[in-house]
Amino acid sequence: TEKQVHKFDDDGFLIGLPAISAEEARQFRAELEAAEADRGESSNAFLLEGHTRWPFMHKLATSPAILDAVEDLIGPNLLIWDAQAFVKEPRTPSFVSWHQDTNYWGLDPDDGIVT
Repeated sequence: TEKQVHKFDDDGFLIGLPAISAEEARQFRAELEAAEADRGESSNAFLLEGHTRWPFMHKLATSPAILDAVEDLIGPNLLIWDAQAFVKEPRTPSFVSWHQDTNYWGLDPDDGIVT
């Protein structure tokens, strides 16, 4: 909505948009966990640029609901720079503070959207 676009422009983020169904999320998780089991390591180690290597990551990255929402915010000229799952297992000591991913990508201008 126009209100959501203004909120994104003002705050730099937008939450609560429906992207995938609960069933799609379960399927994605199952495929991610199967890939981890096959490789014997956390997906954090091998899913960089996952949309170019893993069909389940490509499907998520090109979901019409996600791309339509992004297009509403920044227009139709879209590029998927990377798709990865940053897995944080329960009860692990890892911590990532609030940050802007685009600061680390070396893109100019850094007006990308992380979904």
